[in-house]
Amino acid sequence: MADPLYDDNHPELLHSAILTQLALGTEARAIVMVPKRDQTTIGLLDSFKALMTQGEPPLECLEQGELEGEDDWDANDDEEVKCWWGIFARRQA
Repeated sequence: MADPLYDDNHPELLHSAILTQLALGTEARAIVMVPKRDQTTIGLLDSFKALMTQGEPPLECLEQGELEGEDDWDANDDEEVKCWWGIFARRQA
């Protein structure tokens, strides 16, 4: 999923979608990328990450990082923005 968080209910909706759609196999992965545009977006990202790792059942973040990207959110199409990315899998017993 890329750039999926815009509203307060999106972290829970995305978490639910991943839980219901991610295959049950040990190799299944969900890759999520979120631009960190402002404090609102960062707060939505924090909520999403907490739901993913503390939800029931919890998912594990196998790897995460940041990269620079170009944002076309407003009239300035050349604006650079840091983007967080994470790779999630079902926790193995």
